[in-house]
Amino acid sequence: MVVASEFIDIFVPVRIIERKYPGGWAGFLQHAADSIGSKAWHDGNLYREGAASPNELEKRLAFWRDHGLTTHAENADGSPSIWIDVCVAIFGSATLPCDWLLWSSHPPGAYLRGTEPGILVSREMA
Repeated sequence: MVVASEFIDIFVPVRIIERKYPGGWAGFLQHAADSIGSKAWHDGNLYREGAASPNELEKRLAFWRDHGLTTHAENADGSPSIWIDVCVAIFGSATLPCDWLLWSSHPPGAYLRGTEPGILVSREMA
């Protein structure tokens, strides 16, 4: 399936959440229950949450780091070089390379490499 993209997106593979988040995917879904269908949705392979501002984005990235995920690798100068366990996209384009995320134009959105794009999953379908 294709996961709909909006203004600022944070994508996380479900398998990463299952492996690294305390309580796994089921524990995370309990934590995120109020967000699913409003600012977050998933297709069972890829979880997407939105951020309304750069400040909110930084808070969400800190949340993922605090829960065991590695957000990105860094260059020698300390600047981010590639997304690792999460991928941030703005207006449908990753802000750094992300080798596990692919983009679909029909329907518009993202999907996990190794899965097939299909129907669009969005807030209306979450």
